[in-house]
Amino acid sequence: MTRVPILNFHSVGDDVLPFDLRHLSTHPKVLEKSLQWLNRHDFTTISLEHLFSHLQEGSPVPDRSLVLAFDDGYLDNWCFVHPLLKKYGHQGFILVTPEFVPNETEVRPTIEDVWQGNLSPENLPKRGYCNWEELRAMHEAGTLKTYSHSMTHTWWPTSSKVVDFHRPNAPWIPGIWNENPIHEKPYWMTESSAEIARKLPWGAPVFENARSQCAPRVFPPALSNHPMVEYVRKHGGEDFFKKPGWKERLLSTQTAPAESVPRESQEDYETRLRFEFGESRRIIEQEIPGHTCSFFAWPGGEWNETAQKIALEFYDATLTTQHHVTISGEDPQLIHRLFFGQRSHELTGLIWPSVWKFTARLLQHGGHSKARIRNWIANRAIGLGKCFLKGNRNYR
Repeated sequence: MTRVPILNFHSVGDDVLPFDLRHLSTHPKVLEKSLQWLNRHDFTTISLEHLFSHLQEGSPVPDRSLVLAFDDGYLDNWCFVHPLLKKYGHQGFILVTPEFVPNETEVRPTIEDVWQGNLSPENLPKRGYCNWEELRAMHEAGTLKTYSHSMTHTWWPTSSKVVDFHRPNAPWIPGIWNENPIHEKPYWMTESSAEIARKLPWGAPVFENARSQCAPRVFPPALSNHPMVEYVRKHGGEDFFKKPGWKERLLSTQTAPAESVPRESQEDYETRLRFEFGESRRIIEQEIPGHTCSFFAWPGGEWNETAQKIALEFYDATLTTQHHVTISGEDPQLIHRLFFGQRSHELTGLIWPSVWKFTARLLQHGGHSKARIRNWIANRAIGLGKCFLKGNRNYR
């Protein structure tokens, strides 16, 4: 039986993502060497439409086929992924959230400008998200087609139970997104980590929460006006979190019982889901003329039956992150994709273990006997790299 895995990347750049998103960063040399390996071993990248046609109708696919996916629409997908796919003759798809797409129309430089001697590497753009001009250019070039990753890609509180606090060594990124104006969302990564963290007041409570698509939300008071924020402000601000017992002291200021917080009805939850799915598709198709946005990828790979049913009102299929390859005979409207343990920031200086993880994951799902050995070696190298190579940025 033909098996066509979808292998998933996120950020592919030389500047890692901030905070707890670091594990989603991959160095461009990992992608380049992976593409070179695909060419040496006669692999073919096919489109998501081709895979869906194969799963639904049995359309033939080339031997040694795979699909490449790139989540979240990071700017480095334009700067590095697009030129590398073009250079090595491959294709993939990019998943975007319209609220994170900036309004600028300037097409920014890529690694191609460096190859041609027109730009030094240090002058390439760093963190951020692709704009619509860049997404259109990739679509027209055939390197990356654009599909939906929801409208908001956020987390919402599901109860008034406090599970953590926004603090210097553990900033609550979805709180920063949700509490600041929507037009600032595409630019949240462009400042320093310290500046990003200060966009939400210290002590803002992190309520029990879920991804936007997964559950009805509740509506606690605005975080910036919360009594816990005022308590932190009066008792040292950032330095408050250095004091023993700070968490118990903050929790003792909570007075409102959980049932007093307004809760979203099931009907309103389903209406919000239709906005997440429908508005995202509408904007993508409006901004990329002639493109049919037929697929939706679950943020974080999380969904429920209600969400899946409503998503299929707008899309041909949805994509998960389950560790599985969807094959003919299985549900073609729920397609699985695979992560391969990118984490190249932990190997600063060493590339090949991440490349081996990529190739091992691909071979493993093709039934190759040596894949487990390759995967074991890569895992051990990653473990050693984290111990001995920290701080070495001479990638090789």
